[in-house]
Amino acid sequence: MTEESPTSKRPSGQSTGSSFSAGKAIVLLAAAVILGIVLLQIVDTGGSAKASSKKATTTTTTTKKKSTTTSTTSKTIAKDQVQVLVLNAANVSGAASNLVTKLSTVGYKTLTPGDASPIRKDTVVYCKPDFSSALSELMQAVGPNVTEGSAPSPQPSNFSQASCVVTIGSTLASSTSTISKSGSGSGSTSTTKSVPSSTLSNTSSSSTTTTVR
Repeated sequence: MTEESPTSKRPSGQSTGSSFSAGKAIVLLAAAVILGIVLLQIVDTGGSAKASSKKATTTTTTTKKKSTTTSTTSKTIAKDQVQVLVLNAANVSGAASNLVTKLSTVGYKTLTPGDASPIRKDTVVYCKPDFSSALSELMQAVGPNVTEGSAPSPQPSNFSQASCVVTIGSTLASSTSTISKSGSGSGSTSTTKSVPSSTLSNTSSSSTTTTVR
């Protein structure tokens, strides 16, 4: 018979315990490796997200420009600040004088009236640029069917003193004369006389203008 060595025989319980410990160590090691991988992924994902959010942040600087609004408001000019020159282009005697009286009554300052040529039917009003805001009100004061016109040519001697010039035509002159006649009951008599063109052509050669103001 062969004798067994004392060391060749191990208890079965001791062998099982060693196997269990080795298996447990392997499981723990595997778990640690998996946990490490997961943590690395989390850290990597978090870092990428932060980097992405930093890249996505855009700083926008908006410069507000101040808007400059220029308002052109016309100043209303008082009537007593407007010097009105009335020119008679109606070939109706007294037409300019009658209108001067009418404008003075409503508050305008007036200059010595004059005559204009050629003869015209319509009445026009011209105001110098500094008095353009007075044009509309003056046109209403002159009468109906009055339009805006240009500066008279040739210019009368007192044109430089005028703020506005009214060139009265025959249509308005007739209505103005009618009004003047109707108001003559107070004792004053206003006579309107038309000067025929034949009369104008027969005037002396030394006088080129017939006064019909």
